[in-house]
Amino acid sequence: MRTIRGGASPVMIGRESELRRLAQLASAREPAVAIVAGEPGIGKTRLVHELLTTVPAETVVLVGQAEPGSLSRPYEVLLDAIDGLPESNEEQLAALADPRRSPVERLHTGLAILADLIGDSPAVIVFEDLHWADSESAALFERIADQPGPRLLIGTYRPDEVTRRQPVAGLLARMERRHTVTHVRLDRLTPSQTAALLAAAIGAPAPLRAVTALHHRTGGNPFFLEELLRALPGYDVEALVEQPLPWSLAEVLRRQVDDLDPVSHRIVETATVLGHRIPFDLLADVTDMGEDELIAVLRDLVTRGVLVESGEDEFAFRHALVREAIADQMLGRQRRRLHEAALDVLLSGDASDPAMVAHHACGAGRYDDMIAAARRGTALYLSIGSAYQALQLAEMGLDEVPDDTDLLAAAARAAWLAGLLDDALRYGRRWRDLANTTTDRAESLYLLVRLAWESRETDEMRALTHDIGTLIAQLPPGADQARAMTAIAQSAYLRGDPDAALLWSDRALALADEFDLPAVRLAALLEKGSTLTERPQSAAAGRRPEDPVHPR
Repeated sequence: MRTIRGGASPVMIGRESELRRLAQLASAREPAVAIVAGEPGIGKTRLVHELLTTVPAETVVLVGQAEPGSLSRPYEVLLDAIDGLPESNEEQLAALADPRRSPVERLHTGLAILADLIGDSPAVIVFEDLHWADSESAALFERIADQPGPRLLIGTYRPDEVTRRQPVAGLLARMERRHTVTHVRLDRLTPSQTAALLAAAIGAPAPLRAVTALHHRTGGNPFFLEELLRALPGYDVEALVEQPLPWSLAEVLRRQVDDLDPVSHRIVETATVLGHRIPFDLLADVTDMGEDELIAVLRDLVTRGVLVESGEDEFAFRHALVREAIADQMLGRQRRRLHEAALDVLLSGDASDPAMVAHHACGAGRYDDMIAAARRGTALYLSIGSAYQALQLAEMGLDEVPDDTDLLAAAARAAWLAGLLDDALRYGRRWRDLANTTTDRAESLYLLVRLAWESRETDEMRALTHDIGTLIAQLPPGADQARAMTAIAQSAYLRGDPDAALLWSDRALALADEFDLPAVRLAALLEKGSTLTERPQSAAAGRRPEDPVHPR
């Protein structure tokens, strides 16, 4: 069973050594991990797919691709890799998508899905465009890397698009520390490699002037080179000397759709606004086109190489740069109208992805819909442990309503869970300052205490804990007061003050018993038990922030 998206060029110039390295890993029949890095169009996908043509027929091949905006879809890469496979277990897929299950449970489900598909067979598993991957896909990649068996795990990414606000940043840092990971960096073609590629494409050596001109124009980027060649009639590179070609790659890319009829051109422009992943039904609804007519147009666009069929009833542009070039020439009003049409279709459905709704609402200038989707989405993603997704949506909403305490609270919690402490502190402090209820202020202080501890700010932690103590009398009796007491107990425990930790744990337990609060009782017992367990070691000296503590 093999799942391979896209196609490979018969020409593989300048990547021979990289291909050999990957082929050796694939043939070793041992667990191996390779990370392939390079700029857009440099040939990462081409290299991987060339490798896949060389593996034995019994090898299980799974290729999944992240997309811009896939932070909104947990396990996007795995779902893309297994999309449409008859071997997929529907019950497991439902469990993977079930937000009521814990993140750990869903991660184990993802591993189980892969285990069932692969069994004992040799396998090559590819996660393309990790720079766009959601946090669950990044976590799954790391866990697959730890699995035994004859399998090669490959991840590709663009270094220039990686920031610390993406799940892949932490993944790559951890991968760098693993001695068993093979790192492959694809550089631009040299002038001699450009000449070799041209010779292979036209079947004869290319004139030096043409080689020099093409190498200069493309900078040695293979994709750019191929697109300029496509603009030459019959690959006649002599035309490069005899007549000028556009220096703008975008202009070359747009020429692919210049001769389309008006209906096909409208479909292409609509597709650019709908995103990287273009569902057939959404495209049909937005364009108000019948199924048969749309199928005919899409078939022609696939034949022309503008689009590819990326999944069942799903399409994508052959290359992201093609989509960008077409989108850049569209009018702003035109894009807004298409965003609005897509938004209306999504809002009429019952299970619309809040991140997609927020994206199109923002593009349509319908900010009330965007804010509502951001609030709904942050709550959803926090509930399933998708911190980066929650932060992305919360920040989208905060761009429009910067003083919204619900979104500030969500942004602070999401940034903390994602390990972005500076952002968490910034949002947490603003949340505290703008809190309009005592309970909301107390909740912000709980998080700030934890952030102060993780930032090794013991004095700040002590001051914040004092603030919580002064709020207790203002909080409603019952759960709110008990939770505040548990937070003070946790702070005392982390600072190495066991007497205070035990005192506040007992107070919280008393309130939990009085008001029948099982969740608070469990939390207070955790603080008390941890304190009693570690009291001999921590009573004499304050706990250092770097010391291990029980999980929260």
